[in-house]
Amino acid sequence: MVTNKEKPNIVFILTDQWRAQATGYAGDPNVKTPNLDALAQKSIRLDTTVSTCPVC
Repeated sequence: MVTNKEKPNIVFILTDQWRAQATGYAGDPNVKTPNLDALAQKSIRLDTTVSTCPVC
């Protein structure tokens, strides 16, 4: 049985009309994203996701 103390914290960050490659952690030297870089280093990243029905 899973108790509240054992449940992980889950945060989804979803962006619109933004290239994932345009981040410091993805290697783009032209942008400064220190907070996203730190979060990405401690997290699980899904780098190859797609949307079958994007809302733009």
